[in-house]
Amino acid sequence: SGNRALLLVMLAVTDAIRPHLDEALRARSSAKMRLRIATEHPTILRSIERGAGAAAAAHLRQHLRGLYGT
Repeated sequence: SGNRALLLVMLAVTDAIRPHLDEALRARSSAKMRLRIATEHPTILRSIERGAGAAAAAHLRQHLRGLYGT
Protein backbone atom coordinates (compact mmCIF):
# COMPACT_ATOMS: atom_id res chain seq x y z
CA SER A 1 0.00 0.00 0.00
CA GLY A 2 2.97 2.30 0.42
CA ASN A 3 1.74 3.15 3.91
CA ARG A 4 4.82 3.36 6.14
CA ALA A 5 2.79 3.10 9.36
CA LEU A 6 1.14 -0.08 8.10
CA LEU A 7 4.54 -1.51 7.22
CA LEU A 8 5.79 -0.88 10.76
CA VAL A 9 2.69 -2.48 12.26
CA MET A 10 3.06 -5.53 10.00
CA LEU A 11 6.72 -5.91 10.95
CA ALA A 12 5.76 -5.87 14.63
CA VAL A 13 2.95 -8.37 14.06
CA THR A 14 5.26 -10.64 12.07
CA ASP A 15 7.81 -10.60 14.89
CA ALA A 16 5.08 -11.39 17.41
CA ILE A 17 3.57 -14.33 15.53
CA ARG A 18 6.77 -15.81 14.08
CA PRO A 19 7.28 -18.36 16.91
CA HIS A 20 3.66 -19.53 16.61
CA LEU A 21 3.85 -19.73 12.84
CA ASP A 22 7.09 -21.70 13.00
CA GLU A 23 5.52 -24.12 15.48
CA ALA A 24 2.41 -24.55 13.34
CA LEU A 25 4.49 -25.25 10.25
CA ARG A 26 6.66 -27.80 12.07
CA ALA A 27 3.57 -29.60 13.36
CA ARG A 28 2.16 -30.16 9.88
CA SER A 29 3.37 -31.62 6.63
CA SER A 30 5.67 -29.06 5.02
CA ALA A 31 4.64 -29.91 1.47
CA LYS A 32 0.94 -29.79 2.33
CA MET A 33 1.35 -26.51 4.21
CA ARG A 34 3.35 -24.90 1.40
CA LEU A 35 0.63 -25.84 -1.09
CA ARG A 36 -2.05 -24.38 1.17
CA ILE A 37 -0.12 -21.14 1.63
CA ALA A 38 0.62 -20.92 -2.11
CA THR A 39 -3.09 -21.09 -2.91
CA GLU A 40 -4.51 -19.02 -0.03
CA HIS A 41 -2.14 -16.04 -0.08
CA PRO A 42 -2.96 -15.08 -3.70
CA THR A 43 -6.68 -15.33 -2.91
CA ILE A 44 -6.27 -12.90 -0.02
CA LEU A 45 -4.15 -10.58 -2.16
CA ARG A 46 -6.68 -10.56 -5.03
CA SER A 47 -9.41 -9.52 -2.61
CA ILE A 48 -7.23 -6.70 -1.29
CA GLU A 49 -6.35 -5.55 -4.82
CA ARG A 50 -10.06 -5.47 -5.74
CA GLY A 51 -10.75 -3.36 -2.67
CA ALA A 52 -12.95 -6.12 -1.26
CA GLY A 53 -12.02 -5.63 2.38
CA ALA A 54 -14.74 -7.86 3.82
CA ALA A 55 -13.79 -10.71 1.49
CA ALA A 56 -10.08 -10.25 2.25
CA ALA A 57 -10.80 -10.34 5.99
CA ALA A 58 -12.92 -13.47 5.61
CA HIS A 59 -10.21 -15.21 3.55
CA LEU A 60 -7.56 -14.19 6.08
CA ARG A 61 -9.62 -15.48 9.03
CA GLN A 62 -10.14 -18.79 7.23
CA HIS A 63 -6.42 -18.95 6.40
CA LEU A 64 -5.35 -18.32 10.00
CA ARG A 65 -7.87 -20.81 11.38
CA GLY A 66 -6.45 -23.39 9.01
CA LEU A 67 -2.89 -22.67 10.15
CA TYR A 68 -3.57 -22.49 13.85
CA GLY A 69 -6.73 -24.56 14.15
CA THR A 70 -8.61 -21.87 16.03
